[in-house]
Order: sequence, then C-alpha cells, then structure tokens
Amino acid sequence: KAGDTLILLTDVNGDITVPAGVIFNGNGFSVNGTLSADGDITFEGVTKVTHFSMNHVNTTMKIVSGASLQLTGSGRIVVGYGLTFIIEGNLEDAKNANKEDLVPSFVVPCGMSITGNGVTFNVTNACVSFGNTSSKNSAANDTFNINFTNSIVDFTSQFILSEPTNGKNPTFNVNIVDSVVNATGK
Repeated sequence: KAGDTLILLTDVNGDITVPAGVIFNGNGFSVNGTLSADGDITFEGVTKVTHFSMNHVNTTMKIVSGASLQLTGSGRIVVGYGLTFIIEGNLEDAKNANKEDLVPSFVVPCGMSITGNGVTFNVTNACVSFGNTSSKNSAANDTFNINFTNSIVDFTSQFILSEPTNGKNPTFNVNIVDSVVNATGK
C-alpha cells in the first residue's frame, strides 16, 4: 500500500501493477512484461522493464538519486496526462563528467511521445537517454515544462517539437541549465 517499498528478489516474467504511492526497487532485476503504476510511484535501485505504463492523470513519477529505470522493450513512453517526472541524479559537474562511467537514471531507447494535457519533466544532476522523442502534432496541447539542470541528456535519434494541427496550441518551456544535450537530429 502507499508508503510501502516493494523490492524485487528475482526477475519477474509477467506484468506488475504497482499501487499508488508505493516505492519500487528493482534491486537490479528485470520485469519481463509491463510495469504499470496505478498512481504516484518512486523508483529506487536499478529496475529493468520491458514496458512501463503510467496513464493516470496528474500523477508523479520520481527516480531518486542512485536509482535507474531502464526500458528494454520496443515501446515508446507517453508523456502527458498532466504527469510530473522528477529525475534526480548525483552528478556534480555534467559538463565535465565522463558519460561512459555513468549509469543513466532513465533509459528509453525507443523514445517518448509528448501528448496532451501538459507535463512537467524535471531532470537534475542526472544522465538520461531517449530514442526518437517528439510531440504528437495532432494531440499535443496545454503547457509542457521540460527542465534539464546540471544533467547529461542524450536523444539518440532526434528531439522534435512539432507545429500543432487540429487547432491545438501547446506551450513548450524548455530550460537547459549547465547541461549537455546531444541529439543526432532536429
């Protein structure tokens, strides 16, 4: 229940739904299936998961310093629904850090789709890696706050904020402070 910590002691083959307010510690093991958050969730330890789902409105996903959430499947994570992402690492100086020595706090190899109802995405003192990341030009709406502070952010493909269609009028506030951002595309 909320406030409890769930610690994996072995790999899990199948889907897991985590109740709202639970702290999830993958303990270096894998969820070979979908990990669904039924509300706010905090990650500790290293968690590898095939798919991650958090489709609840106005909830928070937090990855604490020293933790890592690594998606291993082919799905893209959907960023929207008024979600708040808080990713905290332990980098002291992102501009001079050796990326090869770091375990990224958040890895999404197939990228993110930025959709409607806004989002706050805060990355502080962390290393994160995303594949093809873009706003969905037919659905992105509301305000999106994307903040990178003293962080290393790799878009291993491209990072696109598309001109909206269908009468949508999103606002994107992208703040990059003392960070290194790499993208192979736009």
